[in-house]
Amino acid sequence: MITCPEDLVRLKAVSILVYPFASPELTPIFPKVKGLVTDFGGLLAPVATIAREHGIPAVVGTSNATESISDGDVIRVDGTNGCVRIVARAQRHAS
Repeated sequence: MITCPEDLVRLKAVSILVYPFASPELTPIFPKVKGLVTDFGGLLAPVATIAREHGIPAVVGTSNATESISDGDVIRVDGTNGCVRIVARAQRHAS
């Protein structure tokens, strides 16, 4: 899970970034992501506007995305309607 700016270097290409908040520090990673979901932020947050300009679907202000979505989950982001749907849960390995 990526939860702070220092972890952004671990982001894999063609991922959907699920992040706690919308902030301008996310702008440089847009070429690597296919979508953005945040817990906090609004439609006029700078990162939401920039995502729209780059054609990246974004849903901001979900309030619980980082708690509800786990690494490896397959999700669908509908930025037009503001919906995030979990398509498939990641397989968990027993320790």
